[in-house]
Amino acid sequence: MDPEIPVQEEKPQGFISKLENYFNALSQINKTGIIIIFIIIGALMLWFSISSIINGKLSQSSPIITPTPTASRLVTPTDMPIPTPEFVQNELIVKYKMGMGPDEISKERKTEIGKVYKELGVISEKRAFEASNSAFKNYYLLNLKTKLKLEEVMLELKALPEIENVEKNYINRAN
Repeated sequence: MDPEIPVQEEKPQGFISKLENYFNALSQINKTGIIIIFIIIGALMLWFSISSIINGKLSQSSPIITPTPTASRLVTPTDMPIPTPEFVQNELIVKYKMGMGPDEISKERKTEIGKVYKELGVISEKRAFEASNSAFKNYYLLNLKTKLKLEEVMLELKALPEIENVEKNYINRAN
């Protein structure tokens, strides 16, 4: 008894040969296409080079443009002086806390603040703005004796519990 040898099914010979022919044709087309593209690019480069030489564009040198500085050196923001703001000498603007303005505190506390003002060199105090219902009703203008160090006076005034803020009376100008 002969053992049976399994028979493998083979694909028809025509299918494999057709597939190989197809891939060979594709690779041949790709190679041919690439060669044609290189020939076209080379021809265009040769044509542009010849036309440039004929027109004289390559024989003439183009001028070299170099930037020339208009100033000896550039100005940076750190070189520019910072303007010091102008203010009225010997005047401060005081903002009292809400409900603690001179018209709203007790006579005793008003007297104590008056003593502090006298020690600091305050000559007079008046409302900075005349409108009574204004949001600025707590702003007052203090006139001081001459030749006082405003920064020191400002620190002393800010220490009072009734005062919210103290600033110099700066001058704003429209340009």
